[in-house]
Amino acid sequence: MKSAFFKGSWLKHELGVECSELYDKTVGLVGLGNIGAEVAKMLQAFGARVIYFGPSRLPECEETVLNVSYCSLPELLKKVDIISLHCPLNPETEKMIGSKEISAMKSGAIIINTSRGRLIDEDVLINSLKSGYLKGAGLDVFCKEPLSKNSPLLSLNNVVLAPHVGGLASEAFRRMMSDALQNIKLFEEGEMARLESKRLQT
Repeated sequence: MKSAFFKGSWLKHELGVECSELYDKTVGLVGLGNIGAEVAKMLQAFGARVIYFGPSRLPECEETVLNVSYCSLPELLKKVDIISLHCPLNPETEKMIGSKEISAMKSGAIIINTSRGRLIDEDVLINSLKSGYLKGAGLDVFCKEPLSKNSPLLSLNNVVLAPHVGGLASEAFRRMMSDALQNIKLFEEGEMARLESKRLQT
């Protein structure tokens, strides 16, 4: 697709019929903290169905406000047209999306990862994209950063790649620095309970 633009081709119809709407699609969010919840809100405007999986289920009133339904991970994988990862990297989540999980997904599904690269087995992802089993992937994070010039991901036409900047803007950067300073202050004052509470909300 990219090379077509560089060559000056105007492939409006050819590229258009390859695109899909979010309307009436099932989007699965893995992790529904502050970021996942904001994504859920945005998806409502496009008429998508949103399901989610996380270490704990939200209260029913919060699910109603966000218009989301809870699923186990195996159930979510079977249902989704698009899966988007919004969880931290730890021993339980490392390579949580591997060959077994991708095989459980529909052929033609899409994976989006803006969280941590090592949540996905990158070799398995690459093979699934090459074979066409997965329709595509949107990746802002990678197993090794910066992404190697030799990464097979760079040669694939069905991926969108960004250099771990998806959440960066001048305003966001200022908020991050302010939050970091506030966390240091809480730590110095021994407010560990408040720090832990903030961590669990992300």
